Amino acid sequence: MKKIFLFALCLLFLPLTTKGQDTKSILDKAVAIFEKSSGLQADFDVTIYKGSQKQGNTQGTIFVKKEKFHISTPLLLAWFDGKTQWMLLKNSDEVNVTTPTKDEIQKNNPYSYIYIYKNGYQLSHQTSNYNNRKCYKVKLKAKNHQQKIKEVNLILDANSYLPLSINIVEDKNMNTQIKVWNVKNNQKFNDSLFEFKKKDYPNIEVIDLR
Repeated sequence: MKKIFLFALCLLFLPLTTKGQDTKSILDKAVAIFEKSSGLQADFDVTIYKGSQKQGNTQGTIFVKKEKFHISTPLLLAWFDGKTQWMLLKNSDEVNVTTPTKDEIQKNNPYSYIYIYKNGYQLSHQTSNYNNRKCYKVKLKAKNHQQKIKEVNLILDANSYLPLSINIVEDKNMNTQIKVWNVKNNQKFNDSLFEFKKKDYPNIEVIDLR
């Protein structure tokens, strides 16, 4: 009886691990909530590692409306209106205008990583806790070793299904850790928030690289 009790107690504190369709359903719901949202605002912290060596770190705020986003950090400002991207380094006197690729958009918008599970990844998850909140720890592992992104680890709030943490493992031993907090869902943003306005930066030269 004591052995059975101890075994049951261990199971109680072990995270529940599931694979396949259950995990896909969680990610499908996360995507559906993201796409249904009128707008998201969140603070974030990004740290990049090569092996165990920290390569860089920045914090900022992101505003997202469907495919559009605006990012503000101490070093740069970025706007994307769904087609055109403007990138302004704060110590520079010019803004670069581009039509970004899918990969470039993904690197700039951390929320885009919730879509990656649809393309060649093995899925699994654990029900656990993160900062005293019930969450789903979701792992996406590339089926093809040639994939540039080898693994993505998402922590999703179990109630809102919004990302709280994203870890991206790439080739060449690169690792990007993104933490998200102060998430505000269903915000109302004017589309102009996602466009660079020359009148607000009269001394900035526009460099059109399209």
